[in-house]
Amino acid sequence: MQDDPALTAIDDQLAAASVDVDRLLAGAGVRSGPDLDIAAAPAWVQTSIAAMGRAIEDGTLQVCQHLIGPQPCAVRAEVPTRLVCLSCFAQARAYRTCASCGAPAGAPPPGGGVEDLMRVWVVLHSRVLCMSCASPADPG
Repeated sequence: MQDDPALTAIDDQLAAASVDVDRLLAGAGVRSGPDLDIAAAPAWVQTSIAAMGRAIEDGTLQVCQHLIGPQPCAVRAEVPTRLVCLSCFAQARAYRTCASCGAPAGAPPPGGGVEDLMRVWVVLHSRVLCMSCASPADPG
């Protein structure tokens, strides 16, 4: 049985996008490791993945117009049914709200919030918590 050249090309593009995600995270001072075991992921990541999966299944997933093929992308916990390019993801930071209480949390600390990032293949999952809700004792 021969490999399908189109599938091989997509696999290659996804592998390159995964390397790009690691490079971008490293440039931001975030250490990335192997792909996340979804079963061991924090609850907020599992919830985000489940919502994104339902949106894919029912055709309601919104995809940023800048995503034109396999490339690094992001989903925000507060809008898990919208997949965005990394440029739009970065631009939205200033307007983000706390995933727990809804308070403004877009600015970096000390006045804003703390961002959690988890990589699942080529998708960065992100949540922002305001300083009041952020707690080292709350990993999920």
